[in-house]
Amino acid sequence: MERITLRRASINDIDDIYKLIRKDDYSLNKLKLKYGTSNISYLIDNAVVSIVGIDNKTNQIIGFISVSLSPYKDYIKNKDWTVELYKHFEIKNCIPYNTMFLSCCVYDQNYSTDFLFYSLKQIYLFLPNLKYIGYLVPETHEIDKNLCSPVPPKSYNGCHLNKNNSSDESSHTNINTTTTTTTLKQRFFFNKCKGIRQKDDIHYSNSLWMCFRVDLVYILKIRKARVEDCDDLIPMFKQKNLMDDPDNIYYFSELLENNDENMNTIVGVVNDKIVGFMSMRSNIEYSSLFENFDLDMYETLFNDMYEVEIDEEILKNISLHDINNHLKKESQTTENKEKDKKDTTDSINSLTTSTNDNTNNNSDNNNDTTNQSVESIHDKSNSKVNIKEESNEVDTPSNNPVDELVEKQDEIKVEEEKKTEEDFPNDCTESIESTIDLKKMAYLSNAICINLFYIDECYSFYSNEFLKAAFNLYPDKEYCLISVSTKELYIPLFNNMSAVDYRENVNIRHSLYICHRESTLNIIQVRRGEEKDLKEIDKLICDMPEYNKLAHQLKMSILSMSNDTEINYKTVFYVAECLGMIVGFAILNRHSDPNALIEQFNIEKYCSKANHHFSKKDEFILSYIIMNPLYENKARYFLEEIMRLSDIECLIHTFNESFDFSTHKIITKEFVPIKRRKQIQYVDNKRDINTVANHLNYNISLITTNLLYEPKFTINTRIIVVGASDTGISFLETLIYKSHYLFNNLVLVSSKDTYKSKECPYAVDKMNYSVHDLKKMNIENYVQFINSTVNAINREDKTITLDNDEVIEYDYLIITTGLQFHPETLNKEFKELNGIFSGSEIESCIEFIDNISKSTDKNYVVYGNDIQAFPILKALINKVPAYQIHFVVPNFDKGIHHWFDNRSLEKRVLAYIKNLGVDVLLNYQLTSFEHYEKKLIDITLKSTINESFDSTTIFKIDGFFYVDKKTSDNHIFNAINDAYLVFDENLIIGSHFQTCDDYIFSAGPLTKYNYKYETLWNHSYYNSKEIGKKLALTLLPIFEGDEQAMKDIKREDEPLISFNDLVATRCLLPGDMMFFHFDRPYLYNQTKSFREKDKNYGRNLFIGNNKETTKPIEFFHIHMDTLGFIQSVTYVGKEDLFSENLLSLYGMHEKYLNRLVSRFDEGIIPDFKTFFNEPWAQPLFHDRFRAYMKRLRDDLMNPTTSSVPLLPLATSSSSNNNDNISSDEGEKPMEMTEILDKLYEYVVKKEIVPESERIKLYDSFDKSSDRKKIDNTVYRFLVESGFYNFP
Repeated sequence: MERITLRRASINDIDDIYKLIRKDDYSLNKLKLKYGTSNISYLIDNAVVSIVGIDNKTNQIIGFISVSLSPYKDYIKNKDWTVELYKHFEIKNCIPYNTMFLSCCVYDQNYSTDFLFYSLKQIYLFLPNLKYIGYLVPETHEIDKNLCSPVPPKSYNGCHLNKNNSSDESSHTNINTTTTTTTLKQRFFFNKCKGIRQKDDIHYSNSLWMCFRVDLVYILKIRKARVEDCDDLIPMFKQKNLMDDPDNIYYFSELLENNDENMNTIVGVVNDKIVGFMSMRSNIEYSSLFENFDLDMYETLFNDMYEVEIDEEILKNISLHDINNHLKKESQTTENKEKDKKDTTDSINSLTTSTNDNTNNNSDNNNDTTNQSVESIHDKSNSKVNIKEESNEVDTPSNNPVDELVEKQDEIKVEEEKKTEEDFPNDCTESIESTIDLKKMAYLSNAICINLFYIDECYSFYSNEFLKAAFNLYPDKEYCLISVSTKELYIPLFNNMSAVDYRENVNIRHSLYICHRESTLNIIQVRRGEEKDLKEIDKLICDMPEYNKLAHQLKMSILSMSNDTEINYKTVFYVAECLGMIVGFAILNRHSDPNALIEQFNIEKYCSKANHHFSKKDEFILSYIIMNPLYENKARYFLEEIMRLSDIECLIHTFNESFDFSTHKIITKEFVPIKRRKQIQYVDNKRDINTVANHLNYNISLITTNLLYEPKFTINTRIIVVGASDTGISFLETLIYKSHYLFNNLVLVSSKDTYKSKECPYAVDKMNYSVHDLKKMNIENYVQFINSTVNAINREDKTITLDNDEVIEYDYLIITTGLQFHPETLNKEFKELNGIFSGSEIESCIEFIDNISKSTDKNYVVYGNDIQAFPILKALINKVPAYQIHFVVPNFDKGIHHWFDNRSLEKRVLAYIKNLGVDVLLNYQLTSFEHYEKKLIDITLKSTINESFDSTTIFKIDGFFYVDKKTSDNHIFNAINDAYLVFDENLIIGSHFQTCDDYIFSAGPLTKYNYKYETLWNHSYYNSKEIGKKLALTLLPIFEGDEQAMKDIKREDEPLISFNDLVATRCLLPGDMMFFHFDRPYLYNQTKSFREKDKNYGRNLFIGNNKETTKPIEFFHIHMDTLGFIQSVTYVGKEDLFSENLLSLYGMHEKYLNRLVSRFDEGIIPDFKTFFNEPWAQPLFHDRFRAYMKRLRDDLMNPTTSSVPLLPLATSSSSNNNDNISSDEGEKPMEMTEILDKLYEYVVKKEIVPESERIKLYDSFDKSSDRKKIDNTVYRFLVESGFYNFP
C-alpha cells in the first residue's frame, strides 16, 4: 500500500514543517544545535535540494530533508570545507564535485526508515554526480538514532513510493525479489568517519558522518551490446512506440551483430535489466556539417580528415536523381536548395535509413550529412548511470564507404530513374559534369556521432556516463556529436553537451550538439584567481573583440583583491582549471544599490529578501564568465563552485553593457531571466521622505543554489512569430520567462521595431507595455529578430518567404500581425499617392507635421472613427492654424462604441475641438478625389445620414491622415490566402487559436472564431497581452511533445478560452489634455447607455465639469458593480494623471479605497485625482497588494483554535453599574469560526448587520487569537513594501 509521496519543498510548506518539528519533540533550539539553523525558510530558499514527505492518507507532511553545498558555516573555520575536513578525517575521495552536506532532517518517527530511505535515494537520483552526503555535527550532540540505523536493501519496497515530479527507481526493479546477500560490514544511513589525530594534539570539536550512494542506489553498468540483448531491447522500444515497423526487428539484430571499429553499440544494465541503449559510428561526412553549423572554434575537430574517392560510374548513377533535383532548383533561392534534405524522425525506420544508408527515399542525397544527420531516438526522460565497460568486442570487417554507395545505388527504384530521365532527357551530360566536385567525399576522423540513444526515464539524469563509455570505446576520438530534428523532444544528453550555433543565413530544422573528451572525462577545479593566471588567461581571450575591456577588468580585480589596495569598484575573479590548464574564468563585482534591484525586478520569486541579504560589500554581480568552448558544458559546476567558495547563494547578471559571446551563451543557458516589477508613480518621485531610485536601464538574470540542479527542458522546436504586436510580444515573453524551459529557436519576423511606435507620445497606448518595458524586456537575447515582411507561406514544406526572397523553415508558425490603417481601403489609388498617411505609421505622420511650414495655406484632413485621430489633431493644432484642419468622422453612430464610450463626453470633446477652430464634419464620407502628379490635391465628401445635404469639397490638401477602419496587411493577407488558410475578412481560428493547419496558429485582432461557435466576440475586444500569454500556455504542451494536447484542441466540443483582463486606452487630446480609460471587455454594440439599463449595472461616481464648453475639460468617472467592485475608470483632463497606478484598481473593492463610496456620498472627495495621490493609497498600487489581500483572506477564512481562554467582552455602562452582575460573568467572546458563521448568515439573508451586532462581532474579533496573526500579516506587507519608515 502506498503510504508516502515525495516532492520538492516550497515556501508554503514552512508552517506544516514547524508543526512537525514541535510534534516530534524537535524543539527549535535542539534543531539549531544539531544543524546550525532552525530557519526552515532559509533552508528551502538556499539548499541545493529540499524534499518533503507527505502521508497519502492524511495529506500531512511527515518529513523534511535538505542538502547544501557546505556544512553549516559556523562549524568550520574556513569557507572551503575541503581544507579543514581533509585535515581531520579520512575522506580521500570526497571532493566538491561529488560531496554535499545534510543541512536539516526532521521526520515523524513512525515513518523514519521509509522517509530516510526514499528521500536520500531520491536525492542521489536527482543529483547524478553526488556520491557522498556528509553530516558535520558538534561532538557534544548525538545524531538522531534513526540516521545511524541500518540501511534496508536497495530493493526495499516497504511502502510503494509514488513520487511527484520524479521517477522511482525501485518501480523499475523486481519488487518481489529481496536482496539477501550478506556483507562483512553492516552499513548504516550515516556512517561515522574515522578521525585523524593531529600532531599538535588539539582535539577537533566536530564529528563527521557520511552517507554513501552505493548503499542506496543501484549502479548502472555499461557494456557492449550483444546479439542476445535484442530480446530485451525490442520490447523496450515497442513499449515506448519507437518500433512500429516489424521489419525493424531484423535491422536491429543486424545492428547488434555488425559492431566494428566504425560502428558500436552499448547498453546500460541495472540489476541485470537493460535500461539504456546507444549506437554510434565514427565515419561522419563533413561538408554539410561545416556548411550549416559554426564549427570554426573547434579547430581540432578537423584534424586528420580523410577523403574517399568515388567511382565516376557509381557517382553518375547515385547522383542522377539528386543532381536533377538540384537543376530543378537552380532558379530558386539558396535557402530552397535545402528543401530536399531529409527531416529526421522519431522512428527507428528513419534511423535505419540514416545509419545504413539503405533508403528508397529521395533523400539518398549524395551528401545529406550529419551523414544524413545523426539521429537521436529517446524517451522524454531523466536518468542515472555509472559506467562499467566489458572487454568483449566483436571483430567484424570494417565498412567501406564505397561499398555503401554501391549498395545505395542498387536500391534506387527503376521507375524513379525512368521518370527522371523523361523529365530531364537532355540534362544527363550536364549533371555528370556537375559531379566533378563530388568525386571525393571528406570524412571526419576525430569524432564520433550518436545515431540512436534511449534511456529509461528514471536513469536519464545519468546519461553522461554513456558519453564516457562512448569515448572509452574510441580512445583516439576527441569529439562526440549528435544532431537532432528541431522537433525532437528534450533528451538529457543535451545537459552534458554544447549547442552549436548556425552559420549566418542558415535556416534548417536541425540542431547540432557537441562535447569534447576532456570535458566529459575530467573534472574542473575552481579557485580564486591570482596575478600569475593573467598570462594564461590572455591566451584564452586574445582573439575576442572585447579583449581590452576584459584585460582591464582582470587587472582591476587583481588590485581589488589585494588587501593593501583601497579601491571603490571592488571586483574579484575565479578561474576554472582542468589538467593543469585554465579553461575559464569569471569576474564578479559589487552593486551600488542592491535594494533598487529588488524593488524593480521580481527577484523574490526565486530568493526572498529575508533569506538573501544582498549587501553593497558582496560581489554577487557576475559581469563575465568566459570558458573554453570545449568546457562550456561544465559552466554550471563552475557557477556552483563560485557560490560555494564565495558563500553567496545568488549570482545576478546585469545586461547593462555589451558582453562577449561566451558569457551570452552561458547566461542564456544557465541563468533564469527575471521580469520587471510594476513600478508605482509617486508624487514628486518620493516615497515617504525618500527619493525613489530611477529606472535601471538594463535587465537581469540570476541563478541560485536552489536553481543549480533544477532541470531545464530544452526545446529546439523552430517557432516563428510573424508580427511584433502586443500579442506576439506577450507570447514570446511568456515562453522566455518560463524558468524551467530553454527555447533555442525562437524567431520574430516584423516589418517594424518592437518598440518604435511606443516611443512616439502621439501613439494611442493600450498600456500593455511601456517603452521602457519593451526596450529592456531582454527579448533580444533569446529571440532572433528579422526586420522583414512575409510574402508567402508554404504549408507543405513548412517555410515562409520574406520580401528579400529569403526562405525560413518553421516547425510552428504563429501569426500575430494584428490590423492596421490602410488608406487604400478607400481607394486603391491612395496607395500610390503622396501626402496620404496611415495612422498606424504614427512616426511618419508626426515627422511630416513637424516639417510643415508655419506660413502654409494648405489644408489638412484627419479622416476616420478611431481614437488615434485625436493625437494627430493635437499635433496639427500645435503646428498650423486650427481653421486649416478638418476632422471628418464617417460614422458617428450612437448605437456603437466610439472613442470614450460616453456619448455626452464625446460631444463635449468635439465641441471643445470646434471652439479651437477645427472644422468637424460628422457622418461624412469620401466620395471622390483629385490628384496631380501623384499628389492628392482635393477631396469631395458627402453626408451619410441625409442625402439632401450638399457635398463638401476640401481644396489644397497638403496632408490626409487615415484613421478609419483597420484591415490586415496586404502582404500577410496574400500569404495567408495563397496558402489556402481559411480567411473571411479575418483569419478563421478555432477555440484554441488553431487554424486549418496543425502547425499554424494565430491570435489577436487579425482573427475571428469559426462560425460554428455563433459568437460576435473576437480577439479585438480583449486585452492583447492576456491573449498572447494564454496562446503561449496553450501551445506549451504541444512544444513539449504532448500528443494529447494537440488532440484536445482539435476536439469539436472544446469551449472558447475566456479572457477577463481589463482593456485600457490612453492618448493625448487637443488642448494639453489626455484621455485614460479602462474597462472589462465589451462588444462594439454594448455601449455605456445600453449597459446602464441593466438592473445589475451597479453605480457611477462622477466628478467633473464636462458641461462647461468654454473651459478645458475635467472629467473623472468610476463605475463599480452591485457588489462594490471597481469595473471601469474614465478620465479626461490635464496630462498629470498617474494612470499606471489606476490600473491596479480594476476588480478592487471600494472598501479598500478608504471607504470610497461613503466618502463620496459625504461630499468630502473634491477631486479623485488628488484623492488617489494621497500617501494612504500608495499600498493599493503595489504589485503584491493582491497577493497580500489573498493571504489576509486566507488567514480570516482559516482561523486557528484558541489555545488560551479568551478575554470577556466589554459590558455596557448600564451593566457595569449593576452591582448584581459580577465581572467574571461578562459575555464570552466568540471564536473566529463563529464570527464568520454569523456574518455568513447575514449574507445569505441579504441583510445589513445591525450596529449593535457589528460592535459585538468586532469586539470578539479584536480579542481573538487570530487578530495578532492578521496584524502581523498587515505589518509584514507594509515593511516588505517599504512604503513607510518603520523604526
